[in-house]
Amino acid sequence: MELDTLQSLLGWCLAINMILYLIYVATMLGAREWLVRRNANWFALEPDRVRPILYQLLGTYKLLIIVLNFAPWLAVVIVNR
Repeated sequence: MELDTLQSLLGWCLAINMILYLIYVATMLGAREWLVRRNANWFALEPDRVRPILYQLLGTYKLLIIVLNFAPWLAVVIVNR
């Protein structure tokens, strides 16, 4: 695989994951209580237990985006120069 193709692939993966992350953040900011109630009902949990889990998922997803998308993309960009 050419480095240009790999750079493009990783760039698109990064863009798609960032869009999904921003949608999740917007949902957490705009409809937090709805999201908490919905997840509490789905998984039979207390709403007070759901909130930290949702924030932990948000942080974990951001970390995975950085480690699995941004860092490899940046490495390919640096090597491809």
